[in-house]
Amino acid sequence: MNFEGADFNTMMFIGPILVLMTTVSGISLLYCWLFSWLPKKIFNSLLGCTLLAGLYIWAIPLKVGFFDYFKN
Repeated sequence: MNFEGADFNTMMFIGPILVLMTTVSGISLLYCWLFSWLPKKIFNSLLGCTLLAGLYIWAIPLKVGFFDYFKN
């Protein structure tokens, strides 16, 4: 993209998104592996909470400076 006066570093956007997808996928796979014994109704209702926990786990390092790693 070519915008006058705008410096857009693609790694600044793509890197954190890739880490988000990896984190949420890892957390959901761990949840599926540990709690597959639950009844289907309870398992499905708790899956949303698990995905929100993955988002929270991803957001904390970004707040403490992980985002600065992708700025360069």
